[in-house]
Amino acid sequence: MKTAVALILALGVLSAGLMVGANVIIHRQGDQVTVRAETVAGDPAAAEGLEVSLPAEYNNQLLWDISFPASHPGDRAVSFAFALEPRRASYLYDDPPLTVQLNSGSVSYSGAGVSSAVSERFPWGGAIEYALTQLQPGQSGTIQISPAQLYRYFPIEMRGDRQYTPLDQSPVDYFLIPIPQDYTITVTAGKDENGMVTEFSLEDDSRYSINLSARSYDAGDHLIFTLINSCTRWNDDDTTTTYPLDGSHIDGGWGIYRLDMGADGMTPHLETLYSLPEDSLVADFWGDETGYCLLTQEEGQLRLRVFDPSVRLTQTLDLFSLEGQEYQQTWKGEDYFVPMTYGMETTVSKFAVVSRRDGAWQLDFAQDTDGLRALDVTYFNWVDDYYSPLYMAYNGRTLAIRDTPSRSGTDFYLALYSKEGLEYLGSYSCSLNPPNRGYGGCNLTVPIQSPLLTWTESGS
Repeated sequence: MKTAVALILALGVLSAGLMVGANVIIHRQGDQVTVRAETVAGDPAAAEGLEVSLPAEYNNQLLWDISFPASHPGDRAVSFAFALEPRRASYLYDDPPLTVQLNSGSVSYSGAGVSSAVSERFPWGGAIEYALTQLQPGQSGTIQISPAQLYRYFPIEMRGDRQYTPLDQSPVDYFLIPIPQDYTITVTAGKDENGMVTEFSLEDDSRYSINLSARSYDAGDHLIFTLINSCTRWNDDDTTTTYPLDGSHIDGGWGIYRLDMGADGMTPHLETLYSLPEDSLVADFWGDETGYCLLTQEEGQLRLRVFDPSVRLTQTLDLFSLEGQEYQQTWKGEDYFVPMTYGMETTVSKFAVVSRRDGAWQLDFAQDTDGLRALDVTYFNWVDDYYSPLYMAYNGRTLAIRDTPSRSGTDFYLALYSKEGLEYLGSYSCSLNPPNRGYGGCNLTVPIQSPLLTWTESGS
């Protein structure tokens, strides 16, 4: 027994020694990281004053913090650490203050019998019950139903992080959205010999893609929000048509709404504060204590409306033409933001730079990526997630855009745009990501704790 204990202790000391030795060796080599840049277009001198940060990790234990000037990537500074215990990133997602959605979608059930109260358990429950009555014992089949014959409006669900759900004024009673007459749902079901339902499934109309979702701001004792209201329909000739959902049955139509719980905190109230033109497609909405910004697709333009804290309209700006484009997202920086669209039939994307000066928003410039096609560059995909983060920095003159192919780790592309157009495009690679590595390279540390791009001085 004593011999076994001694052996275990000896192995423990040896293991600790090996770990310390490995730690020393890794630290000696950990900062041997190189960064290279290949100029694809323009002059890298345009990137003078732009600092790049690459916080990277491998296997949650090898941690790097790499920084360098964009114009001279060889002048990099590397900080390296080896974590004996893996440092796993915590993925924290902020729940939106308010969620609104169509309470429809595909459902399925299998088991010994179905409650007669299907209409209370599933979206389109009444349609499911109707389909089940069409089947005889021992029979199975598929039945197509037009829900507009059973319902007037889409079922809607609203929920919030502070129980913002009106008790006396349910969302379906306020947001009345008629169902298109040609909208269909398909129910497939079966019954056993005793007439008990053994299974069923429901599929929504695949010709329609409906986006009804909330964009909200928590103003303390109330919520200010709008609804994305787009409906895309696939036509028989394989083309698509996108248009606003029918908002004519909503009090005030599509626009900006206020939801509060009343003075007693128990009496919810929902009202329309601002009404949009009937053909408006809501693209995005955000706000802070200084006011709100609303982006819409109207009259072939991406249009910005600015409101003060009381939701009084103060500015309207058309940013650029949307011909052949669909809105994707907006990058928000300090006192500037960049709305982005993507080409529906081409690889050309558009974007605008809007900055705040003297308390008002102004359009600094709008550009597109059409010039990249001549360079055979197609990798600007505007993807923005933990593994392929999109990042921007603006100095009042030049917008720096860091974009990546999907899941590319620390390799990235850097583009500099001004009102004159593309000034520089570079492809940056890091020795942490060897060529042809597949998915074996390093990743950016997530969630990102520091800016990936920083201008050290303002543009002239």
